[in-house]
Amino acid sequence: MVFTAGLTLFQRPAAVVGSVTDSAGRPFTGVTIRLGGTPFRTATGTNGQFRLDSLPGGRFTLIAEHESYSQAGSFVGDAAVDLNEGDATEVAIRAPKTSELVERLCAGKAPKKDNGTLRVTVLDSVTTRPLPSLRVWLRWAGRYVGSTPTGLMATAVGGSESLTDASGAATFCDVPADVRLVFSALRADGKPAADSSYLRVERNELRASTVLTRRPDE
Repeated sequence: MVFTAGLTLFQRPAAVVGSVTDSAGRPFTGVTIRLGGTPFRTATGTNGQFRLDSLPGGRFTLIAEHESYSQAGSFVGDAAVDLNEGDATEVAIRAPKTSELVERLCAGKAPKKDNGTLRVTVLDSVTTRPLPSLRVWLRWAGRYVGSTPTGLMATAVGGSESLTDASGAATFCDVPADVRLVFSALRADGKPAADSSYLRVERNELRASTVLTRRPDE
């Protein structure tokens, strides 16, 4: 349903009350709750609960968002709600597990044991706007010993090429953990740009990172 300024006032408004929990079932604080297609929104409190009042009747989609999930290209959750004037509709939303997010991002393919998943959002280093349709390359060639790059040991050289989506993000699935990852935009000749970034994922982790760069042809 699309909300317009021409909607008439309603005598018996509807309401939505509910709660949001994280993937472990604990109250999820600071989640933005919005009623799709309308200006109505609120946020969960310390107990993970929320309430939206003065709503029109009808069928809507209730959307729960949080930065930690947005970086991974996902909502915390959503639910279809049928609002009846004068009634309060109850909704409970539970955030998906990391394994469920990885399944969505990687077309149902789970990474190998101990490998991770990396989602990189690429922003223009001058304007900070997303860079869509940008060829990017992730390479790896050294495994960490301890926590610093100085302890790198030789490992199998590998890499993966991708194209950023409309939001400037690219997802790399089944990435070896605890390896120094080199992320680069690719020039027209297929060579990496000079301003590469160094990244890392831990075992079984879904890591969301933001990288600043310029299009190599600019």
